[in-house]
Amino acid sequence: KTVREVALADHVLPADELDRLLDPMSMTEPS
Repeated sequence: KTVREVALADHVLPADELDRLLDPMSMTEPS
């Protein structure tokens, strides 16, 4: 399972928040 799948299954965060946090583009750009 992916991190996203586990987080969704365990209701850790809402799907839209997970999408934002796990977006590869935002991880590779300076903040």
